[in-house]
Amino acid sequence: MSGEQRLWVEKYRPLTIADAKSAPGIHKDTYDMVQKLAQSDDFPHILFYGPSGAGKRTLTKCLLQELYGTPMVHKIKSEHKEFKDGSSVVECVVFSSNFHLEVTPSDADNKDRVIVQKLIKEVAGTQQFNTQVQKSFKVVVIHELDNLTREAQAALRRTMETYMPYCRIVANCESLSKVIMPLRSRCLQVRVPAPSSIEVTEVLNGISKREGFNLPRPLAQSICNFSKRNLRRAIMMLQTAKLKNETLSDKTYVPAPEYETYTREIAKAVVQEQSPKQLRQIRTKVYELLTKGITADMIFGILSREFLRKPSGNEGKGGSAALPEAIKPEVLKFAVMFEHRCKEGSKAIFHLEAFLARVMALYKGYQIKVMGR
Repeated sequence: MSGEQRLWVEKYRPLTIADAKSAPGIHKDTYDMVQKLAQSDDFPHILFYGPSGAGKRTLTKCLLQELYGTPMVHKIKSEHKEFKDGSSVVECVVFSSNFHLEVTPSDADNKDRVIVQKLIKEVAGTQQFNTQVQKSFKVVVIHELDNLTREAQAALRRTMETYMPYCRIVANCESLSKVIMPLRSRCLQVRVPAPSSIEVTEVLNGISKREGFNLPRPLAQSICNFSKRNLRRAIMMLQTAKLKNETLSDKTYVPAPEYETYTREIAKAVVQEQSPKQLRQIRTKVYELLTKGITADMIFGILSREFLRKPSGNEGKGGSAALPEAIKPEVLKFAVMFEHRCKEGSKAIFHLEAFLARVMALYKGYQIKVMGR
């Protein structure tokens, strides 16, 4: 893929600590600390935690480069692995270089425990990837640690203790509250906060200069506000705006990600009609979002914000997804309840559909009771 076609979020991602500290960027003190950790002889398990788009994966990539001292650590291949669990087979996608492995066990839902145990055991039981590397251990990167079931987290804690001499865990998560205390106590916890508005605009200005176009300050501030200081999202919004406009101005429209617009349309459809036929059509749309990699957490969040927001009065012909104030507390209660059940269950579509059906029932009941229709 040519440089012009690449996503800027990958094209301008720092891959070394030196690059991260020299370029317009964020968390420079954290990079200093990570550099010292990588150079020490007693390297611990590490848990990066912070909001989405704060830079946890970038920190991980820079840490791996510092540990092994070669850019070959970024030459990653994907591999489809299967692990047996009794009579069933658990599948997962593993990304690996000659020096480390990356995996997201939570993709396997309630079978994530099998991946955690068997993958780490397999890694620790094989020979060192590269005999020229002086490290006596291997690194397993675990993404979305907070989305693992409690059983998988407990299994990971036991596995970490057993194979500590042979491998290290570098994990990331958004919320520490969802990670069990025994697991947290065995990791060095490194907070990666969301970048400030100034830091986000500095990164956007740096990208615009390297791409050779002018980014007006008000537009950069608008992108920062719309992205809610999610740096990855801000960069993608900037690239989308540039692709749709020859030149950027103060009044350039900042488009929302397509999946957000699509999810808002689902919320509007719930308010427009409450019927089994409508619910079946909505189920198809929700399933499409899930198959495109949009997580249930993100869908629950967007739907809830749409249902609970105040009507602005300028929604246009598409109508509004905002619900009456009288039923908003119940909607919020069910959003929390079904999101929790979704994490404990195995099929996100069941819980999302149940939530939307409950919202439909609440709104229909309100219409009959108050409006007589």
